[in-house]
Amino acid sequence: MEECIHSASKAGNLSPRHIEEKLIFWNIRSVKSQKAFGRLVDLHRRHQYSYIALLEPFQGPEELEHYKRQLGFQNAMENLSSKIWISWNEELLSQVVKDNIQ
Repeated sequence: MEECIHSASKAGNLSPRHIEEKLIFWNIRSVKSQKAFGRLVDLHRRHQYSYIALLEPFQGPEELEHYKRQLGFQNAMENLSSKIWISWNEELLSQVVKDNIQ
């Protein structure tokens, strides 16, 4: 990632088309389902996502750390109601702009 940004900045252009990251947003509707989580692990293994957002994981916030480790991410957070889980690798910077229960 840093090499990509460095080479793009040398060229004088930091537009998004010069930085490639793989992301997935999935309304998983229960991360505890082994089939669903197994599919996610398989997809991540094949595509090496930099960022994964799971909607409606139907698990408490105390479970997030376990799933983050299973996916091999360094960072994770959930929204106030724990209905959105986000995991990302250490190369990405993340900042919460607004969080609400809905």
